Amino acid sequence: MARLLCSLLLLVLLSACGASSPPPQQGVPLVEAIIVPPNTLRGGSEAVWRVNINGYNGPFIIHWDFGGGAVVNDHEFSEELSPNLLKVGMLNSSDAVKEYTVTVSVTDKVGETDTSSFRYRVDPPGEDPDPVDPPVDPPVDPPVDPPVDPEPGNHAPVIDSAVVSDGLLRVSASDEDGDDLTVTVRDEFGSALGLKTGEETEFPVNLLSGFWLQRDMQLSIRVSDGHDITEGSASYTPEQITLAQDTLYAVPLAQNAAAVRDPRDVPAGHGVRVVVATGATRLPFQALAAIAVTCEDGSDYVPGSFDAGVPDGSSDAGGLSGIDGVWQELGATDLQFPADNAIIRRDYAGSRGALDFFIIPEGATEQQGLRGVLFSFELAFGAPGEYRIGFQPADTVSRTYYQDHDSANQFFWGDVTNGTVPNTVSVE
Repeated sequence: MARLLCSLLLLVLLSACGASSPPPQQGVPLVEAIIVPPNTLRGGSEAVWRVNINGYNGPFIIHWDFGGGAVVNDHEFSEELSPNLLKVGMLNSSDAVKEYTVTVSVTDKVGETDTSSFRYRVDPPGEDPDPVDPPVDPPVDPPVDPPVDPEPGNHAPVIDSAVVSDGLLRVSASDEDGDDLTVTVRDEFGSALGLKTGEETEFPVNLLSGFWLQRDMQLSIRVSDGHDITEGSASYTPEQITLAQDTLYAVPLAQNAAAVRDPRDVPAGHGVRVVVATGATRLPFQALAAIAVTCEDGSDYVPGSFDAGVPDGSSDAGGLSGIDGVWQELGATDLQFPADNAIIRRDYAGSRGALDFFIIPEGATEQQGLRGVLFSFELAFGAPGEYRIGFQPADTVSRTYYQDHDSANQFFWGDVTNGTVPNTVSVE
C-alpha cells in the first residue's frame, strides 16, 4: 500500500510540474522554417526574402546561405528589415540564367533547429523573365471618354435623370439636335463602370463598393454628342457591413468574372478587387505580421494591384503612394519594402491556394481597437467555377496575426471564418 501511495504522489507531482508548459502536440515540429521567395530575381537588383517560422521557444536565430547567388552581410547592399525578412543584392553578371540553392537554418532558444532549402534562378541583368502566354480573352483597357469636336450652334446633350436602384444606374439623356449619345460612368476611385450609347442606358453597380464608408458613394456621369460634353452625377448608399470586434473580413467587390489563361498576366485594374478589413482589434495593433488569404485552385494575385489602406485607385505595390485609412490613423510614413516582393501563391489544403500578405509600416504607432480596411488587392481566375475567399488560421504555422510595437507577441483575430459577408466569385 505504501508503495502504491508513493507512486500516486509521484504522478501528481509530475503532472503539476508539467501543467504550466504543456508539450507540443504529437507530430508537430518544435521549430519549422518555410522559405517565401520573391517574384523576380535579376542580377544587380535587390530582392526581399522571407522565412515563415513556426515555433514555441522564441526568439529565434536565423542563418541564410544563398549558395553564391546573393550578397549577404554587406551593409552597403544587404539589409535586415525585420527578424524574418532580408533584403539582398542578387548576383549574375553573365548573359545566361544561373541557378542556386538558398538554405535557411532557424534555431530556437533551447537549441532546436530546422533547415529549409529552395532552388532559385537569377536572370541576367536588364532582362525580363520569360514571357507568359496572353489570356485567351485579353482584358480591354477601361473605356475612355469619347473625343469631342466642338461645333458652333450645337446644343449640348441634357441628362434628364440618373438614378441608382436595384443594383443598376439608369441614365436618361436627350439631345435637341438628335445626335447619337455616348455615356461613360466612373466611381469615386476612378474605376470605369462602362461606356454605352443611346438615350436610355443602364450600368451595373456593385453596392458593396464603398461598404467601409459611412456616407453615400458618388458616381460621375459624362454624356457626349460628339461635339459637347455634359457632366452629371448620381449617388447610392453602399450596403453596410458591420465589422464585429476582433473579426477579420475579405470581401470581393464583384461577384462575377471571366476566366483568363494566366491570372498573373492580367494587368492591374482588370481583376476582382478584394477588400480586407478588421473589426476593432482586441489587442494593440501596429504591424500586419501576416494574413494568408485563401481561394480555390485557379485563382492568383494580379501583380501590381496591392493597395494598403482603403482603395484609392492607385497601387502601393512598390511602396505607399499615399497614406490613408488605418495606416494614416497609425501615423505610418511608408512600407519597409515593396509589397509585391512577397505576394506569392502557395498550395493549401482542400484544392485551394493561399496568398501571404504582410505590412510592416515605418513610423507607425500602435493602437488597441484598430478598425477599418487594412489593404486590398485583385484576384484573377484561370478556369470557370465558384471561388470562395477565406483565411488560413493558425495551425502548425502562425499564418494570420498582427503585432504590437515590440514585435514580440503574436496576436490572433478571434474570428477569421469570413462566413458572414459575401465571399464568393462566380467565374465563367
